Amino acid sequence: MNMTQFVELVQKLIDKNKTVLFVLGKIDPNYTSGNPKIVFDGETTPSSKRYTKLSSYQVQPNDRVILSKVGKTYVVLGSLGDFRGGTSEGGQDGVGLQFTWNGTSLGVKREDQQTYTFTDLKGAKGDKGDQGEQGIQGVQGPKGDTGATGPQGAQGPKGDTGATGPQGPQGEPGETPPDATRIALPLLNGATAFSGRPPTYAKALGVVTLQGAINNKTGVVANLPAGYRPKEMQVFMVAQASGTAPASPTAISINSAGDINVLYTGDATKGIHLNCSFVLN
Repeated sequence: MNMTQFVELVQKLIDKNKTVLFVLGKIDPNYTSGNPKIVFDGETTPSSKRYTKLSSYQVQPNDRVILSKVGKTYVVLGSLGDFRGGTSEGGQDGVGLQFTWNGTSLGVKREDQQTYTFTDLKGAKGDKGDQGEQGIQGVQGPKGDTGATGPQGAQGPKGDTGATGPQGPQGEPGETPPDATRIALPLLNGATAFSGRPPTYAKALGVVTLQGAINNKTGVVANLPAGYRPKEMQVFMVAQASGTAPASPTAISINSAGDINVLYTGDATKGIHLNCSFVLN
């Protein structure tokens, strides 16, 4: 390879943003097969690493070789004896080498060959580096908008019954109901007791009750004393009956003056039962 070809090779490497560096070395004297170890110039022992070589180069122990740095490793281009160029006095022209790139693959061929022999120079992925130090915390961003309200969750299980609270204080004694002894009802306007059932009245806990029966008669038949009278007129449906004969309805009213008034009657042979009650307001 003459000077012009060497410059072209370097220019191609520069155009592809490759780190261009060539070093010299010697093939491990104990080489037997595969990629060789190199005794780099200035060192006395073979490298622990084996280096990729161009497939066109036939490795021989102790070969003096040239290597090109590609990325973080070196590639054995060939023996210095293969890089012939020009002529010496009385000698013959040597055959130069030609180079080209295809991605990460370097192609090499002799000038008298038609096709390049490519070797992929992309090395294996290196080990993961140590994690860097944590950077400083950035400025807090603005508060985001409030999100939409989510759906209502399922109702939870019923909780345990709470403990019984303390007993409250005893209330005051209630009012003792008045004597509910029945009192004979004075009859008016010719009204008389019917069939041995004299009318009576009584009051207990604010409720006035009437019992007993009178003969068949309309109009005012009795009068309740003050304290036993309704605030407003009350009207009651009562029975008119005698013995085992079927009963028939009739009506009485009691006004705020205490007058007990039979509104109408039916069968004259039947008595009018005054059984009714009302609440004093």
